[in-house]
Amino acid sequence: MEEVKQVILCTNGIYQLMLKLMYGCGLRMSELLSLRIKDIDFSYEKVYIWDSKSQKDRTVPIPLLIKEELLIQVKKVKEIHTIDLKNGYGTVFLPFGFDKKSPKTK
Repeated sequence: MEEVKQVILCTNGIYQLMLKLMYGCGLRMSELLSLRIKDIDFSYEKVYIWDSKSQKDRTVPIPLLIKEELLIQVKKVKEIHTIDLKNGYGTVFLPFGFDKKSPKTK
């Protein structure tokens, strides 16, 4: 545990938070990198892992020590996204004709 703590302390910012989440939830690297905000349920303090290496979905508890850090990170990202949208960024390119097929995607 002490060695892991030293590795985590050698990083900072988002990378430190990623390591804490990975260690605290027992996530594989691929599971960590495929997490989306909708996979984190702050009210039930759970992280949902979909299609992991074992081809099974699972739920793991959010480590309470990093819950506040995760909430702060989500807030920061929402602020950046809002600014990007205001500046004309933050959208994705849709394939030709897709907007006719699915008008709600605009």
